[in-house]
Amino acid sequence: MPIEFPCDGCQQKLRVPDNSAGKQAKCPNCARIQTIPASQTEEPAPAATDPSNDPFGFGGPTGGQPAGDNLGAGGFGGGNFGGAAASHQNPYASPAAASQPMGTGGSGTLSVQPMDPIGAVSIGWELFKRNAGLLIGSVLVIVGVSGGLMLATMALTVAMVDVTGDPNSPVNSVVNIATSLISQLIQLWIGIGAIRLGIAVARGQAVELGMLFSGGPFVLRYIGVSILFTLGMYLGLLLLIVPGIYFSLTYCWCFYFLVDRDCGVMEAFRLSGQHAKGNRLNTFVLGIVSSVLNILGFLMCIAGALVTIPVGMLAMSICYLMMTGQRYWQPHPSGQ
Repeated sequence: MPIEFPCDGCQQKLRVPDNSAGKQAKCPNCARIQTIPASQTEEPAPAATDPSNDPFGFGGPTGGQPAGDNLGAGGFGGGNFGGAAASHQNPYASPAAASQPMGTGGSGTLSVQPMDPIGAVSIGWELFKRNAGLLIGSVLVIVGVSGGLMLATMALTVAMVDVTGDPNSPVNSVVNIATSLISQLIQLWIGIGAIRLGIAVARGQAVELGMLFSGGPFVLRYIGVSILFTLGMYLGLLLLIVPGIYFSLTYCWCFYFLVDRDCGVMEAFRLSGQHAKGNRLNTFVLGIVSSVLNILGFLMCIAGALVTIPVGMLAMSICYLMMTGQRYWQPHPSGQ
C-alpha cells in the first residue's frame, strides 16, 4: 500500500511506493529533502548531526530546528555539484517546475542541504534583471552613505584643526575616534539592511528600498558576532593560516543566521557551523566567483560594479537559502 504523508516544508500531500520507508526524497513542489516515514502517521525523522565533526564546538543541533545532514551528493562529490540529493534517492521525482515567489520569512524549520554557488549566481542574475532599479538604487545608497560619512569626517577633522591650531591635539584624537566609531556603526546598520534586502529579494518577496534602514534591532548582536568572528579568524590565521580559513568558511554564514532567524550570537555561530557541513568547499567557490565578478565590474569603468555587486549579494542570499533548505525564487523553465 502506498505511503502518503505531508511535506514538512509546503504541506503538500505526497505519495510514494510502500517500499520507500526510510529513504530520502525530494518534494516536487518545494524541493525540500526529507526522510520518508514508515507510515502515514509517523513524522519524518531528521538525521542526527555529529557535533564531533566540528572542531570549534558550535555545530551541534539546535533545539526546535532539526537538521538532516544528508549530504552524500554535497560539495563537488557524487556528480551533483552543489544541488539537491541525487534523483535516484527520490522515488516520486517529477520534472522540475519553476518555484513561485515565496512569501515566507525566516521562521520555518531548517535542514542541512548542499548549496550550488554557480547556480546561485545564475539565479542572482535573473533576479537582478527583474529588480534592477531597486538593487542599483541600493548600491548607490550604500556608496552614497559611505562617501558622505567619509567627507563629513574629513570636514570635521579640518574644522577641529582650525579651532585647536594643533593637529596633534588630544581633543582632535578623541573627536577622530568618536567620528570613526559613529561612521562604522552607521555602515554596519546599513549592511544589516542590505542582508535583509538580499534575502527578501532571493525569496521573491516584494521589497522596498527602505529595508536598507531596518537593521536597528540587530545592531548590538551583530556587533557581538562581528567581534567574535574577527577574533576567531585572526586567531586561526596566526595558527599557520589554514585554521583561520577553515574558521571563516565554517562561520561566515553566522551573520545571515543572526539577521534571518533573529537569534542570539552563539546560536548564530552554532547554526552556521551546523549548516557548513558539506558546504565549506562550495562557500570557498562562491567567494572566488563573487570576487572575480566584482573585479570585472570595477574594470568596466566601475559602472559594471552596479551590476556585479548586487548579483554577488543575491548569490550569497540564495546560497544561504539553499544550504538551510528554505525556498527561494527560481526562473520559469524556457517555454513556460
